Amino acid sequence: MGFFSTVHIPKTTLPQRRETANTIKPQAQKDVFCPNCGSKYVEGKNFCVECGQTRIKKYTSKLPAEKMYAIDLAEYLRNWLAENPYLYNIKLNCRLDFMPNDFNRIKQVFVREAEVSYSVADNPVNVQYGVEYLYEYKASLNVFKQNEVTSDYLVEEWKKNNPQYKVNHYICGRTRSNDGIYQYYCIVIFEKNL
Repeated sequence: MGFFSTVHIPKTTLPQRRETANTIKPQAQKDVFCPNCGSKYVEGKNFCVECGQTRIKKYTSKLPAEKMYAIDLAEYLRNWLAENPYLYNIKLNCRLDFMPNDFNRIKQVFVREAEVSYSVADNPVNVQYGVEYLYEYKASLNVFKQNEVTSDYLVEEWKKNNPQYKVNHYICGRTRSNDGIYQYYCIVIFEKNL
């Protein structure tokens, strides 16, 4: 019975953290008054003591990811985060699409409408964030083998290979066909304490 697969669950290496001319740094002047209720912030608190609104600002940046391969986006984001040591609360929002006519299986998944949200700390944070792309392709004449792999499985396998990192969240997708071909893929956002 024919069976073949492609697996991409790497042992991750983070690039060295650094600051460049493009590093996003904290704003020199902070808000003094809560935009929600107008009360003056209490120094040292990350929320308004009157209404409870968070004081932490969240920023969003669109990424150059219209039809960018998922594996290339992960590499781009790994380097971008290494150049931005002031960022924390990193979240990626994107749509993963499958491109069936691309015969490089690892590059069959591309990203659309990607944006990253983050907060900016006063000092470099003691956590480095990273992004990884995971992928599994299996083709078999036995369609019942389709249930062997899930996106959760891919993340668990990556965690086994990379116990020094903590997974924050991940975005997954899958493709199945009736002839026994199935693919699972995800982009994992993770962190490491420095």
